[in-house]
Amino acid sequence: MPRKVTPANSQPHPPELFQKQVLFFVGKGGVGKTTTACAAAITLLDRARIDDRIYLVSTDPAHSLGDSLGKTIGHHPRLIARNRSARLYGCEVDPAAALEDFKNRYGGVISEILERGTFLSSSEIGEFLGLTMPGMDEVMALFHLSEIVESGAYQHILVDTAPAGHTMRLLDLPGVFSNWLAALEALEEKHRFMVSQLAGRPRPDRVTEALASFSRKIDAVKRMIRDPSRSAFVMVTCPEPVVQEETVRYYEFLRQRRIPVAAVVVNRVQPVIKNCEYCRARALSQAPIINDLKRRFGKLRLASVPLFPAEVRGLHLLRSFSRFDWGDSGSIPSLPGANKRPRQPGKAKPLKRCPLKFELSSRRVLIFGGKGGVGKTTAASAAAIGATRSPGSSLAPPTRALSGPWCCG
Repeated sequence: MPRKVTPANSQPHPPELFQKQVLFFVGKGGVGKTTTACAAAITLLDRARIDDRIYLVSTDPAHSLGDSLGKTIGHHPRLIARNRSARLYGCEVDPAAALEDFKNRYGGVISEILERGTFLSSSEIGEFLGLTMPGMDEVMALFHLSEIVESGAYQHILVDTAPAGHTMRLLDLPGVFSNWLAALEALEEKHRFMVSQLAGRPRPDRVTEALASFSRKIDAVKRMIRDPSRSAFVMVTCPEPVVQEETVRYYEFLRQRRIPVAAVVVNRVQPVIKNCEYCRARALSQAPIINDLKRRFGKLRLASVPLFPAEVRGLHLLRSFSRFDWGDSGSIPSLPGANKRPRQPGKAKPLKRCPLKFELSSRRVLIFGGKGGVGKTTAASAAAIGATRSPGSSLAPPTRALSGPWCCG
């Protein structure tokens, strides 16, 4: 008989979305995925039932959960906050460590399969296993999540993902691992056939058990990602043209793979403030984008979060953020200087040219790095345009602005 649970406070759960066991927060870099995931975790804790366990985990290689929460978080579950007997834990997954653990647990079995089914020497097999296979560390992060889900140790699991491009690759990796597993099974089948011809039907051994374990892990990951009764994806975006276009592409990517998207959070919506021409102009520029997002995603739960006057960090501001996300009435918290009346604009002064120069002509390769959403693509594109206008530049037209995982994370 299931245990009877009592709410830790009188606030009801938000409908449907928070009934899912796993919530993935996805979107372009810099749109506020970490903030949205942390705010959701705090909301769940505030509304938790007695003895609920909530697990907030980051799969982004550039972890920022601790920065958002104002807490120190490591690679193992750590208690962040509690509400009576309900608890919120945080973890920043280290995929490289998970991959190393996988090699320690299964490296011997994989070596045995390769020895049975190939002509590779022991030293060659050792060198092969020492290589970092592309995407395998990220697969381990998914395995970690699925094991947490299957264990039933947490009633709610919230996943702060990496920027869109990285996560799109991550979601396709179960298929890559399936192909890798199929190759191992083909090698083992070759060995079984040879043994059966010489000594009869072979008995199950540790290789057979390991391959079955790999198969179960992949099935668990696919259930975790695609089962709409268990999981949901929350897309986080903001009303900017480039972000809008990537959000639409991302949604199509998820839809084609039958991954359940339940909600869209439109972050940093500019409120209209009296006597602020900049705020009015920004709000007007956002309006058609917001209308387009409503048209495209009207069947999903659509939340609008205003631009806050300061960076949303710490439990207090995260709670204020969550009021807009999950349907309660709320307002932007007042901060020092936030309510001052703006000065009346005077006559505009002409902009002075910056005396410092960055000589593009002396540099053959420029790499633009930084946190997601800070403007790497814009800076790279501007530099490419500037290079074509720089006299004597070695980056002669036509010049491409290159963007890739080595500089965009």
